[in-house]
Parts: sequence; C-alpha cells; structure tokens
Amino acid sequence: MHQRGALWVLVGVLSAGFAMPSARAADADTDTIFDVLAGEIAVRLDDANLALERLLAAAERTDDPRLWQRVAQLSAFEGDWDALKRAAGRWLTMSQGTQDAK
Repeated sequence: MHQRGALWVLVGVLSAGFAMPSARAADADTDTIFDVLAGEIAVRLDDANLALERLLAAAERTDDPRLWQRVAQLSAFEGDWDALKRAAGRWLTMSQGTQDAK
C-alpha cells in the first residue's frame, strides 16, 4: 500500500506540468494523462491490477487504439482473458485496414 500512495504523489507531480508532444494529444484531458501515467508507472512497480484499471479507464475515455492495444498486451501478459477479449476486440475494430490489425 505504501508503493501505491507514493505512486499517486509521483503521478500528481508529473501530470501537473506534463507537456503533450502532439496536436492530437494536446486535446487529452488531465484525467486521461493521469490515468496513462499512473498505469505505466504501475507497470514498472509490478502492480498489474492498478495498471490495467488506469489504462482501461484512459482507453474507454479516449477510444484511442494505442491504449486499447496496450490494455490488450497487459491483459494477455496477466492472463486476464475477459479484459483481453474486450480490449483486443476494440483495438482490432478500430485498427481495421492498418498494419497494426495484421
């Protein structure tokens, strides 16, 4: 639990001054930025449940195929087959006709 508290403090500090690199990303709201940062930091801290929770929230909010892809990858790694089915289905639907879908 101590790690999780430190994670939230770190993400809060990072997201306060976080600069988005692309025009599309500039439209992202702070909740999405927070969720992506928290999810990726949770991956580094081996907290798969928190990582999936945060990245899934960001994917649902933005419907970004890159986030659905990341959720699918993490779900497969963790053996969360329900989340994998949902994320992979959404990712493939959104990526039809692209190289990612192949």
